[in-house]
Amino acid sequence: MSDVPTYKAAVAGLGGNAGMSNQFLMPHTGILVYDSAVAQAGQTTGTGVYTTTQDQYLSQQFITGATQTTIGSVQLQISTVGGSAITNNITPLTVGIYADSGGEPSGTSLGTATLVETSVYASGFWVVILLPVTGLTGNTPYHIVVSPAGTSTAYYVWQRNNQVAGASISADAVAWEDQAFGFMYKVYDQGATAGSKWEYVLEDTATRWTQFTYDGSNDLTGITEYTVDQTGSGSVQYSRTLTYTGGQLTGVN
Repeated sequence: MSDVPTYKAAVAGLGGNAGMSNQFLMPHTGILVYDSAVAQAGQTTGTGVYTTTQDQYLSQQFITGATQTTIGSVQLQISTVGGSAITNNITPLTVGIYADSGGEPSGTSLGTATLVETSVYASGFWVVILLPVTGLTGNTPYHIVVSPAGTSTAYYVWQRNNQVAGASISADAVAWEDQAFGFMYKVYDQGATAGSKWEYVLEDTATRWTQFTYDGSNDLTGITEYTVDQTGSGSVQYSRTLTYTGGQLTGVN
């Protein structure tokens, strides 16, 4: 995350959106997203082979759980080539959920999230993407679609899994070509289960979010806040310091 995001002045008649200097002066619509104990869908065995996001859309089909109607987050094995943990040299990466038609992504997105290069670079193996979607149908195919981003020297890559189908690629998001491989992914719903390790509160269409993490006893172990700047090119991260006394939380700084 960049330490000095770009913030814009408040605009007359416009609400306190994340990225504006007045963002904390009024309430924001929030969504609570939990880590579920078991992913609803996923393929997690990698091949060590990667596909670039430069000049092409990448799609991975998945099937919702039997009673699944929501998505809270997805995890993708995405990394950068020519990326940086400090500066955003690669354009932000957009990830969306789409309906299925004939085995390919169809229609407009059901929900999208945008990742900046620094957050992908810092995520290590799995990149957690908060992507709340509701109104899904159980046991039904949908698609995770990653939009083009990058140049010939700096771009994102998505690692393939060990399956022989599931992925498709397109130059224009209209005509798709099926591939003889799949991508690594996990899909979580919005449910909370015993033993959850984290939860997020999303505000302003996921341009500001707060992460709460827990240990095996469900005691709070961390609070981290993220705010995307209004240009979409960076974000600031702040981690709180928790103080416990006699097993009780007594301070948050």
